[in-house]
Amino acid sequence: MPGPAKILRSSTVFRVILILALCGTVYYFNRDMQDSRPLFSFQSADSIKKEVLEEGKISYKNGRSLDLKNSYNSLESRTNNNNRITLKGKISGTLDENLKPFIEGDSYTSEIDPGSAVIDGFNPLYPVALRKLLYFMPQTGLFDQKKWEINAAGGEFPCSYTLSLGDAVRSVALQCSGRIGESSVIVTGNIGLNASFSGFTQTDLDISVENGILSSNWRLSEKVDEPETEAAGAGKQTFFSIFNQ
Repeated sequence: MPGPAKILRSSTVFRVILILALCGTVYYFNRDMQDSRPLFSFQSADSIKKEVLEEGKISYKNGRSLDLKNSYNSLESRTNNNNRITLKGKISGTLDENLKPFIEGDSYTSEIDPGSAVIDGFNPLYPVALRKLLYFMPQTGLFDQKKWEINAAGGEFPCSYTLSLGDAVRSVALQCSGRIGESSVIVTGNIGLNASFSGFTQTDLDISVENGILSSNWRLSEKVDEPETEAAGAGKQTFFSIFNQ
């Protein structure tokens, strides 16, 4: 008959093995759950159709004011090369005469590096360059109420993002406040995501800009129609589902 000391040692070894087994199970379960979560993945696309409405009110310090409005359609292509996004498009519709000096014809090109959070080309009169904020999405697994932050414009313009994943709605709430150049800027917005997390369905940005010359308030709205792609991370089984088969 084994002695008390031998029984105690066997019991201790068994507990250690059991704890290690449980830790391993939890580790692999969590890792597989992370791997199975969808990711933001902006895929290249040749024909993204957008209905765009831009409305702004400019108030100069000398008392002059302007009400501005653009309403147009755009046909856009998006190239994602090593996570550097290039947007190219052509527009057709109605452009405000006061803004035509800031719009280079009926075509445009925008280069976006989501890893740098650079906002170049910002104009306080017509701050459409802030659309780049829509593309600063995380490269980690997504879940309801996920939050992330960026410090754009050299760290002077912090932004926070919150993801909502409902049964029928996938959207991101955006809030930014800080300085870009000589201007104080506030941005709030909502980004509607498509089912595959590869692009947008609707985007809305409210922008307020204030500096020593003027204040401007803008509403930028886009309804987006683009091809869907398979959701990143879709179709994977979790460790838990395999374990319980």
